[in-house]
Amino acid sequence: MSSEVQICNQALSFLGAQLITSLDDNTVPAQLCKLHYAPLRDTVLSDGNWTFAMARRRLSADPTPPEFGWSNRYRLPNDLLRVVRVFTDASIGARRSGVEHQREGDFLLVNYGGPLYLQYIARITDPSKFSPGFIQALAAR
Repeated sequence: MSSEVQICNQALSFLGAQLITSLDDNTVPAQLCKLHYAPLRDTVLSDGNWTFAMARRRLSADPTPPEFGWSNRYRLPNDLLRVVRVFTDASIGARRSGVEHQREGDFLLVNYGGPLYLQYIARITDPSKFSPGFIQALAAR
């Protein structure tokens, strides 16, 4: 099980830099780790189909339709980093998204009115849930 400090120290060791004991240390390496850790974690999460970060959600249509171009919009989960696939009841077993869609801000725009099923990469902040490969990728980034 890794912690944020252990992951940062792995990254710092790759650079031959001074290691830290806390992200709140009054050192340049700690300050830089504190500044960059969360954005880099989210970037590396978004870059892959990490199984520990894969999530599914059933979405309901938002009552306010888009201004133009699409018939419906669905609010996306707060922890969503990247959409992997979008399904309807009819396409749920398909390997590819069964619904043409576009992401705009906090919404998914579609020309479909029923419930949608979303597979996505979620923001995972607990390092104990990270896979060893993800920890290596994050530290190397």
